[in-house]
Amino acid sequence: MTEIFLHIVNMSITATILAVVVLLLRLLLKKAPKWISVLLWGLVALRLICPFAVESPFSLMPKTDWVEEDPAFHK
Repeated sequence: MTEIFLHIVNMSITATILAVVVLLLRLLLKKAPKWISVLLWGLVALRLICPFAVESPFSLMPKTDWVEEDPAFHK
């Protein structure tokens, strides 16, 4: 049960970082077509919905485990 909770927390943190990046990109791309904004927010929605992540050493954010279980917690 703890693993599931930590996985959901880690996915939420990653989606939050992605949402901040989208907000910053929207500031830079004010004159871009509206479909680009929809596409960017679609990426955030996909990250919140999908329970898996594709990891790559060339990724912008290769670390997906932001919160880890403390082994001393179970003693």
